[in-house]
Amino acid sequence: MNKKERTLQFLFFLVFLIGLSGGITNLIRGVSIIFPDGTSVTPYADNVYRYLAGILLGASFIALWIALTIRKQGDLVYIMGAAVFLSGMGRLISMVTVGMPTEARLYIYVSLELSLPIVMWILQFLRQKDIVSQ
Repeated sequence: MNKKERTLQFLFFLVFLIGLSGGITNLIRGVSIIFPDGTSVTPYADNVYRYLAGILLGASFIALWIALTIRKQGDLVYIMGAAVFLSGMGRLISMVTVGMPTEARLYIYVSLELSLPIVMWILQFLRQKDIVSQ
């Protein structure tokens, strides 16, 4: 396995760990995790929140599969990178329209979600270029 594949594998494993952590936590705890104590939670808000947590958890397993089978992967690398990038765009839109969050870790997340996919796309492009030239 070459350096590009190893790096892609590492990045997708990182996406898996982040998605696994966030997916499980949010699926179990629900929307109340983000509300101040004592705030009432509507069933609809909790339902949608846990649904999206399930999607995040499922996407994390797709990232794990990509990491484990990186040598066989083509366009799925670009698609999964786009999904990660769009999640970062969602955070950025929220920061612009609603305001800046107080949790410092969210700034790290948005930075990773907007930059890692670009690295993934470049590595995948170079990897595919190498395969074609062989």
